[in-house]
Amino acid sequence: MTKHKKKSKPAREKLSAKDLKKEVLSLFRREPKKQLNPKQVIQKLKIDTNKDAVAHALNQLAEANQLVALPDFRFQLNRAAIQEQASSRRGAGGNVRVGVVDMTRTGAAYIVSEGKEADVYVPAKSINTAMHGDRVEVRVWTPRGRSREEGEVVKVLERATEHFLGTLFLYPKYGIVSVEGKNPLEIMVDLKDLKEA
Repeated sequence: MTKHKKKSKPAREKLSAKDLKKEVLSLFRREPKKQLNPKQVIQKLKIDTNKDAVAHALNQLAEANQLVALPDFRFQLNRAAIQEQASSRRGAGGNVRVGVVDMTRTGAAYIVSEGKEADVYVPAKSINTAMHGDRVEVRVWTPRGRSREEGEVVKVLERATEHFLGTLFLYPKYGIVSVEGKNPLEIMVDLKDLKEA
C-alpha cells in the first residue's frame, strides 16, 4: 500500500491594510457588476488575510463612497461615484455651458450652445439621461491632439418632452418603458411610480 503525500497549497499573499484596500478596489473595478462578500473577495484575490481585515477594508471603501454596501454583507463598486471622480478629473480646466441636445442615431449627441458657433460633441456614455431637445448644462474640454470640443452632460435643466408612449416591461424590482422612434429610448421606472399601468 502506497502513501499519498498531501499536495501543499500554494502560498497565499498576506497584505498590509493599505495594500489590501488597493487590491480590493482594483478587484471591484475589474468586475464592476459583481456583488461580493469578504469570503469571496479572499478567494478571488487568493490572499492569506482573515475575513475581519477584508470586511474592515470593504467598510472603509464603502465609507469613502467607492463601494456600495448591499444586504447580506455584500459589496459592489459604486460606479456612479467612480465615473463622477473620473469626469471631474477629465473635465478639470474645462468650462460649463448651457445648450440644447441634438441626438444622433448612435446615442451620441451634439450640444448646440447659445452664442457659440461650434457644437460640442458628447459621446453616448456621457449623455447622463439627457434626451433629444432637452436644455442641458454640459462640461466642455478639448481632448489633447484634437481641435473639436467634447463634453459631458452634468445636468438636465429643462426636458423637451415629459410624456412618452411606449411598451412597458415589468421586472421584479422595476419597470422599463421602451419608446420607439427616431431615437429609440428605454426609461427605467420605479414600481411605486407605475400607478395602475
